[in-house]
Amino acid sequence: MDAKPKGTAVFVFPSAAGHVSPSLPLCTRLVIDGWKVDYVAVDQFKDAIEGTGATYHSRNEIGRAHGGYEDLQAILVKSAFEDYADAGARQWGPNFGSATTARLVPMFLAWLGARPVRPSVIVYCPVLCPAAHFAGLKLNIPTISLLTAAGPGYMDAAFDRHCGGHTAAQAAARGLMQTVSANAANAAAIARLRTLLDRPDLELNTVPGHPTCHEYYSEVNLVSTVRAMADGMWEENAQFYEERGVAFEYVGPLQPEGEEAASATVAAGLSAAQTANLFARVDQAINEGRRICYVSLGTVLTSTAASAEHGWLGTSGTALTGKAMCQAVYRAVFRELGGADSSDGGKPLLIISVGPEADAVSTAEVGEVPANAVCVPAVPQVQLLHKAAAGLALVLTHGGQNTFMEALAVGAPLVVCPGFGDQIANGARAKDMGVGVVVPRPLVKADKEGMQGQAGPSDALTGARAAEHDAAVPPEVNYEEAVAAGVREVFGAGHFAERAVAVAVGLKQAGGTKRAAELVAQVVQRAGGAGTSKTNEKQH
Repeated sequence: MDAKPKGTAVFVFPSAAGHVSPSLPLCTRLVIDGWKVDYVAVDQFKDAIEGTGATYHSRNEIGRAHGGYEDLQAILVKSAFEDYADAGARQWGPNFGSATTARLVPMFLAWLGARPVRPSVIVYCPVLCPAAHFAGLKLNIPTISLLTAAGPGYMDAAFDRHCGGHTAAQAAARGLMQTVSANAANAAAIARLRTLLDRPDLELNTVPGHPTCHEYYSEVNLVSTVRAMADGMWEENAQFYEERGVAFEYVGPLQPEGEEAASATVAAGLSAAQTANLFARVDQAINEGRRICYVSLGTVLTSTAASAEHGWLGTSGTALTGKAMCQAVYRAVFRELGGADSSDGGKPLLIISVGPEADAVSTAEVGEVPANAVCVPAVPQVQLLHKAAAGLALVLTHGGQNTFMEALAVGAPLVVCPGFGDQIANGARAKDMGVGVVVPRPLVKADKEGMQGQAGPSDALTGARAAEHDAAVPPEVNYEEAVAAGVREVFGAGHFAERAVAVAVGLKQAGGTKRAAELVAQVVQRAGGAGTSKTNEKQH
């Protein structure tokens, strides 16, 4: 007979790989420690979730059974953009509006209430799944968030970047609150939530001067970075959380532990045989003393389906589409580091995760793929980085939070080619920390006082930016030159690697997955122990 689990944890995460991936090692750790884990997500991540030992639950099926939604995903898209009857809501609805939350909370209340064993704790994404937190509060189930952004100051930093200064950013945040508060559909959604949850004090982004989204957090919140690498909070917001006893636990990157976690990856681009072949080439390169370079520009820039604005055909308001940007990077890497696939050729093994687009590395657009390059749609990234760590010469990344932290966790120096959003801040962070260089994405001509994010890694890149003012030179040509210069700089200098190794030591000291699991257990213990069956609940 199976032993009784230590407790039952319910994970609730969105349809976004960047939010799901860091949760999987924690999921695995809890299962190993004797917990039962029920994981609510979308079918895209089913295999990865089941690879941790958790039980997968389809969000769409829950919506059908407990919310009456035939197509929950379609409803959520409509809710995020259309329910507010305001074109401007496309900018604020998904993150700051309450229409989606008002739809999801009743669904989660019904599903959680129907569980055969009362959950001991809910682990959730505070950015996109606050409904799970609110349902937990109503049912007196402890909750703990897992924040995969660069700390709770990520929104403050976003306002600062967008507005160009703290005073303007504060004014913009207050203006946002006023806009959200004034929207009639949003006000109606908040009223429903206040009644349903018996929480007349719920603000839900309508009180200027209070931190945005502050009610999305639990009393204890896991943060998958370290304090020294986190976006800084505005002083008044830090004081707000401190006065209310809201704790942010910086546990560092959550990494798989041992071979049992090898299948816990959202990457579905390789079969088991293809993965084994890739890892065999890595082992061979290390045994031959060859260096290894890994290139990944994420899951959004490399995909048409991921985002119209920021994906393969989008520009994110810059001079290059995602396609033009990615292919310029590939050409630069092939030109600088491509060659014979042999130990005596002096060329590294190149591993490039190119995404799902069929023309990503077409000969017509990037030239011949060199013999020492392995181009695949996706890789089990964390496992690859750990296996290749002894030979990693550099990681060229878009600067997404997960890849940024995962690369630094193994001491890899970086070439950061940001696409949009927090990737720009991570590029600047890499440069400031001395772990690599940043190659900004070129801006449209009217904005060209430089490239995106302004400062580049070297004089060579500064020259490339200046040359871009010449309208006769396509921006992708100069961008390719800038990337090539950045690759040369990091590949040829040892000080970046030395600094990256020192950073990796600090990240490990944060505790990672083990510490995160301990904090989950502590939240449950403080609340009075593990879950009980419904029968037992009624008897007491």
